[in-house]
Amino acid sequence: MVKSMISTSYSTSRSRRPTISVLASDLSGNPVVRMDPILKVLEKRYDLQTIGPVSEAGVFPPYRDCRKYETYNTVNLPQFLFEMAKLSRGIVGQAVLSFKPRIESFGLALFHCLPRMKPLVLDIEDWEMAQSVSEWHKMQFFDFMKRYIFHGWKMSIEPKFLLPFDLLARLNFPKFVVSDFLKKKYGGMKLYHGTDTDIFNPELFEIGVCRDKFAIPRQGSYILFAGTPRPHKGLDDLLKALALIDSDKKIKLLTAGGNPFECLCPEDHKLAINRIIPLGHLPHGDMPALLATADMVVLPQKNSPVSAAQVPAKVFEAMAMAKPIIATALSDLPVILSGCGSIVKPGNVTELAAAISEMASGKDRASNMGKTARIKCIELYSHRAMERVLYPLFDRLLNKDGSH
Repeated sequence: MVKSMISTSYSTSRSRRPTISVLASDLSGNPVVRMDPILKVLEKRYDLQTIGPVSEAGVFPPYRDCRKYETYNTVNLPQFLFEMAKLSRGIVGQAVLSFKPRIESFGLALFHCLPRMKPLVLDIEDWEMAQSVSEWHKMQFFDFMKRYIFHGWKMSIEPKFLLPFDLLARLNFPKFVVSDFLKKKYGGMKLYHGTDTDIFNPELFEIGVCRDKFAIPRQGSYILFAGTPRPHKGLDDLLKALALIDSDKKIKLLTAGGNPFECLCPEDHKLAINRIIPLGHLPHGDMPALLATADMVVLPQKNSPVSAAQVPAKVFEAMAMAKPIIATALSDLPVILSGCGSIVKPGNVTELAAAISEMASGKDRASNMGKTARIKCIELYSHRAMERVLYPLFDRLLNKDGSH
C-alpha cells in the first residue's frame, strides 16, 4: 500500500507563486542527481511539490537534506496501478514536471494531466531502452520470449513497460533532453543540469583545509572519480591507465558514491588496492570541498548505448571548480569540454594514460585549462544559463507575467 505522503513546505505555502508538481521515477537513486539542479533553479521562481517512490533506504543520501519530499513506498506494478488514483489526487500543482519516461513519473503525469487538461513537461536524461535493445539481437527466440514476455510482469523497469512510454515520449509536447543523442530521438529543448557557480567557486576553498576535512594527506596527487560506480563508467580503464604511468601508486584515486569495488573484476581489485581512497556517499553540499582536494577529474566512460545518451553532472561541477578534466569522446562531452578539457577515445587505456601524464606534468597548462572551464561554465552551464531555458517555458504554461 502507498503510505501517507510527507507534507512539504511547498505544497502548504500560502505564497501566491504558481506551483509545479514534480514527479520522480525513483527518489532513492541516481535520477535525483539531475533533478536537484533543475529544482534548485525552479524553486527560486515557483513553489514546488516533489513526489516520488523510495525504497527502504529512503531518499538518495547525497540529496536527502536538499529539500522536502513527498514520498511513498516502492511497490510492484500491479499495486502501483491500483494506487494511481490516490496518488493523482495528491498532486496540487498548476503544471506537472515529470522526470524520466517511466510509469511512476510519466505514467502518473499522463493519468493526472490528460483529464484535467493540465500542462505537462517531460524531462529525459537517459535512453531507458538502451540496455534491452543492446541485448535483444544477441538472444535466441525462446530465450527472448522467456526473458521479456513470459517473465517480469510485476516490475516497471521491464522493457515491455518501458517501451510504451518511450514511444509516447516521442510525441510533440514540451520536453527537455540532456544530449544531442536524445534530442534526435525525442525532440524537445536541450537542458544541461548545470551547477551553482556561486557555491562551486574555487576561491571559497583552500586545498589543504579541504584535504584535512576528508582526512586526506595534504601532500600527494589526487584524481577524483565521483558518482555511482557502474561498469559503463570505466573505473577499470582508469585503474589500468594509472598502472601504466604510476606503478608505485603515488597517484591516489578518490571515489565518492557507492562501493567502487562492486563493479571491478578480481583482477582489477589488485589495481585498486592502495590506489583507491573510498569516501562513500557524501552530502552533495560537500562536493565543492571534495573537488577542491583533487588535482584533476577524470570521466573515463566506456562506449555503450547508455553512455551515448547521458551527460554526467560532475563535469559541470568540476568545470565550475576550475578543475582540469579528462573525458572520453561520448555524448555531448566533446562539445562541452571544447577548448577547456582533454578528450580521449573511449576504451583506449594507453591514450587515457598519456592524457593523465600530460595533465599531471603540465601544471600551468592544467591550471589555465581549469580557469577556462570555469569561465565557460558560468556562461553556458550555470544556474543562470538554466534559467534562460526553464523560466520562459514555465512562465508561458503557468500564464505568469514574468514578475518576481
